[in-house]
Amino acid sequence: ESVESKLGISFEDKPTLQLFDSKNGLVIYAKVEQSERDQHHFLRTNTNRILPIDELTERYHVLNVLENKGQLVEEYKKVEDIVEVTKIDEGKYAVTIEGGESSQRTFFKKSETERFIDKSGIAQSLNTDKFLSQTKHKDVPRLEQLNASHLNARLAKVLKQPNLQAESKHGIAIGWELVKNPQIQSKTGFEKHLNGLNPHLSSTKELKSTFLQLDRGTREKEPERER
Repeated sequence: ESVESKLGISFEDKPTLQLFDSKNGLVIYAKVEQSERDQHHFLRTNTNRILPIDELTERYHVLNVLENKGQLVEEYKKVEDIVEVTKIDEGKYAVTIEGGESSQRTFFKKSETERFIDKSGIAQSLNTDKFLSQTKHKDVPRLEQLNASHLNARLAKVLKQPNLQAESKHGIAIGWELVKNPQIQSKTGFEKHLNGLNPHLSSTKELKSTFLQLDRGTREKEPERER
């Protein structure tokens, strides 16, 4: 079955697709374009890389049709919904995508595999935010809200803070830091990481103030839950 019929789209309409690279845990989006020279379709990614259309079956898994014929996706399919941890041998695990195809990535602990999926989820939220911030459409505010709530839940899980409530821009900043530093697995770990950064850099100061906001939002939320 072709990618077009599977997704119910036509490349002629030049849709924008959100793609998951299950080997590296990366999420990108790419617009289908057509070469004027030979009429072949290709993908132009959000970092302006050109990819052959075959990558949709060879390397990437289509998560969402973000935009097609002027319409934006209504609900996001999440990385966590389409992947699972599979034990392939004693002490060996893989990430399997729906349909049974396994990524080329194997892990020696189940917890490492789960962490990989959690970080991939955060990468998806960040990629969705990037797409929405460059899109002019009446549905953008609703989708930004939806994406912010997905990101909050993902950060809460990784930082082990079930009551976490981050403003969208703070969540995005924390999310980027977690994706770049996959060894961080808790709020305490994040604090340690912050303390190890150069305190004189403006980026460190911004990150520290973001983290304080995050902490404050979480603490304010807790008394509400107790009521």
